[in-house]
Amino acid sequence: MKLTIAGNFTVHTNLIEQLQSFEWLAADEYLLTLDPELAPFYLIDTIIDKLPHALEHLGQVRAYGTGILTQKQVTSD
Repeated sequence: MKLTIAGNFTVHTNLIEQLQSFEWLAADEYLLTLDPELAPFYLIDTIIDKLPHALEHLGQVRAYGTGILTQKQVTSD
């Protein structure tokens, strides 16, 4: 609760990156990323890689939008 908004955002982003790395490690451990069939490979890639990155990006956009609304101003950042 003592972090600045930017500090909190950075810590949260680092945590999400660590969780995504863990997902990849778990998928590799169970050989999910080496599926020889094309359809399951793309499904697993979407679930493990593409979708979490897209959701994180949307969450960051939401956070920026919420910050703009609460401060009632837009900065160049």
